[in-house]
Amino acid sequence: MRAPRVQSPSAVPTSPGPGWPEGWSGPWWVEHRPAEVASGNNSAVTWTLAGDLSGSERIAVDPGGYLWVPGRSWGVDWWIGADDRWHIPTREAAVRQSLVAAAPVVQTTVRVPGGDVHQRVLVVPGPDGSEALVEVHNDSAAPVAVAVAVRPVTLLAAGWAQRVELSGAAVVVDGEAVLQLPEAPRRALLSTGSDPDPMTTVVSGDAPLAADGVAVCPAGRASAVAIVPLAHRARWTYRVALAAPAALAAPAGGPGRRRLVSFSRGVPTGQSGVAPAGGEPGGQEPRPRPVDVDAATRGWRAQVERQVRLELPADRVTAVLDALRAHLLLAAGSTLEPVAASEVAVAGATAGFGATAAGALVEAAVESGRARRGRPAVSAAGAALWAAGRLVALGATAPPVPAVAELAEGLAQLAGGVPASSLDAGWAAAGLAGASALLRGAGEARAAARTERWAADALFRLGDDPTDSRMLSAALGLGPAVAAPPSPLLAPVPDAARPPTASPAQVADPARTLLWAGADGRAGRREWYERVAAVVRAGSPTATWPELVDTAQPGGYGTVGHSPVVTARLWSVVRDSLVRETAPTAGAPAKLALLPGWPAAWLGQPLEVHGMPSAAGVVSYALRWHGERPALLWSVDGAPADLIVTAPGLDPGWSASGSGGDALFSAPPAPEGAQFS
Repeated sequence: MRAPRVQSPSAVPTSPGPGWPEGWSGPWWVEHRPAEVASGNNSAVTWTLAGDLSGSERIAVDPGGYLWVPGRSWGVDWWIGADDRWHIPTREAAVRQSLVAAAPVVQTTVRVPGGDVHQRVLVVPGPDGSEALVEVHNDSAAPVAVAVAVRPVTLLAAGWAQRVELSGAAVVVDGEAVLQLPEAPRRALLSTGSDPDPMTTVVSGDAPLAADGVAVCPAGRASAVAIVPLAHRARWTYRVALAAPAALAAPAGGPGRRRLVSFSRGVPTGQSGVAPAGGEPGGQEPRPRPVDVDAATRGWRAQVERQVRLELPADRVTAVLDALRAHLLLAAGSTLEPVAASEVAVAGATAGFGATAAGALVEAAVESGRARRGRPAVSAAGAALWAAGRLVALGATAPPVPAVAELAEGLAQLAGGVPASSLDAGWAAAGLAGASALLRGAGEARAAARTERWAADALFRLGDDPTDSRMLSAALGLGPAVAAPPSPLLAPVPDAARPPTASPAQVADPARTLLWAGADGRAGRREWYERVAAVVRAGSPTATWPELVDTAQPGGYGTVGHSPVVTARLWSVVRDSLVRETAPTAGAPAKLALLPGWPAAWLGQPLEVHGMPSAAGVVSYALRWHGERPALLWSVDGAPADLIVTAPGLDPGWSASGSGGDALFSAPPAPEGAQFS
C-alpha cells in the first residue's frame, strides 16, 4: 500500500464564488437546504469519493449523483427525460445510491416509468491523469433523454465559471477541457447568469440543436448542457477530467489529449453572452477507448480481497466491512491531513494492503516541524510516530533513527504545554510510546529509555477521567483500560466545536464515538458494538460519513463529506475485536488475543478470519459451535516460537502457545436477552 500523501494547509483550496441564485437547481445540498444557497453548504455535507490507485485525484458523488472534483469551481449534474416528465435526481425522492460490489464504484439509481436509470461512476487512468468514467444505463422499457450539465457550483458552495465552451463532444471551462462525450450531442444549451436556470430551459423543451459555441459570464455563472437520446436497455458513457489544472496547461494543438484552448476570437472577455466559437476551438477529440466497467469493478474486488478474507455473521456492521476496506485502499493513495494519513496507513496495513508508509509519515512530520522552527504540530507528530511504530511491528521498514529521535524530542518539549484533556495530549503520549518502541527496535537502548520516560510522563498527565485524550490512549491500548461514558451511544460534539446552526441534540461526532467504542472494547465491554452499530446507522448507504453527522436529517457538517478518519477508526475497532496483539516486552512474550470482544449478536454463529496481518504474524482462524460450546481452530504464519494465544471473549482464563492449534470451550455465559442461533 502506498503512503498517503500528507496535505499541507496551503494545499486546501478555498475559493467559493458568490451565492447560488435562489430557485436554481443544483447539487443535493442546494435542493435540500434551500436556505443555505446564499451562504454555502452548512448542514448537508455528504458525499462518496471515487478514485483509482494510479493517482491521488478523486471525484465526489453526492446523494443525487452530482459530481465534483474537490478543489475545482464547477460540478457536473445529470437529468433524465422520461415518458412522464424530466427527473432531476438531486430533487427526486425515488433515488437510491450504493457501491457496486462494495468497490469504490458509485451507483445512483433513479426510478422512471418502466424501470430504472443508473449512473455509475468509476475512476480510471487516462493519458494526462485520472478520469472519471460515468456510465448511464437505461434499464427501463422505454427510451429516455439524458442531459449532462456542467454547472458553476460545488458540493460546498457556489463556484465559478466565466467562460464555458462547447466544442464538438468536449466541454471546456475557463480554458480547461473538463468533459468529454463519446460523440457530439443532439441538443445543447450554453447560458450565463442573466439567463434562466438551464434546467428550466431543458425541462420546458426549449434547448436548441447543438452547435459549437461559447458562453462568457463575468459573474461566473456560465453553464453548458448536452442532451442525448438513450434507447431502452442501452448504455452511454462520458468522461470527466480529474487532473489538476496546472497539469493540463499545454498550448492549443500541443501535446496531450486535453489542453488549454486559445480564444483569440469569439466573445470578448468581460462581455456577457453566448456566441459561436471562433479562433481555435480545440475541435472534437477522438472517441476514447471503451472501458469495461464490470471488469474494472472486479479488479477492485480482487485488490480488496487479495489477502484478508472475512466470513462473519451477517448484520448491519459486518455488511459495511468490505466497503470500508475499499474506501481504505482508495484513501491510502489520497492526499490527507497528517492525523488522517497516519490512521489510514495503520488501518490499511491491518486490512491487508501492506505496511509501507512508516518512513514517509515520519519524514513528513519532521519536515513540517522544521518548517515550524522545531515546533511540530503535536497531533501530527504524535500520530506519525505512533503509526510508524505500529507499521514497523506489522513488517514495514523502520524510519531513520535520527528522524525518530528529532521528532520525539520536539514532541516531548511540547507535550506539557497542551491541555491534558485534549487530543493533542493523547497523540503526544501515543507518539512518544511509538518512538520508544522504534528506538528500542533499532538497538538505541539509551535513547529508547529516555523516550519511554517521556511517554510515561505524557500518559500520566492524561489522568483517569474519560476525556478525549484518555479515550484516545485507551482505544490505542495505552495505559489502564477505561470505559467510555455509558450514554449517549453517539458521542456529542463539544460546545466549542458545534456548528452554530445545530442544536446539541442534532449533531454527533462519529470519529469521537469510535474512540469511545475502542476504549469500551479494550475494557472488555460489549457496548463497543452498540456504538459501532450507531455509527453505521448514521452513515450513508455507501458507508461514508462526514466529519459531523446530523442526527435529525440526512447530511452533516464540516468541509469533509467522506471522512477517512471515520473509515479508518471503524475498521480498526472491528478488527481489534477479531484480532488484538500485544508486543513482547522484557521478560514477557508476544500475545495474540483472538475474538477478544465478539458481540452478543454473534452468539452461536460460526465465523472465519483468513490472512489477517498482525504484529505476531498472519492470523487465520475459524469458530464453530457444538451446541452451546464453541470450538476454535487457529494458525499464525510467521509466529514467534514463544507466542501466547488467548481467546478472552470465549474463555478469559484459557491460553495456548505456538503457531497453531484447536480448542473446545465450555459454553460461554449468554448476555441478557441473547440466544444461541
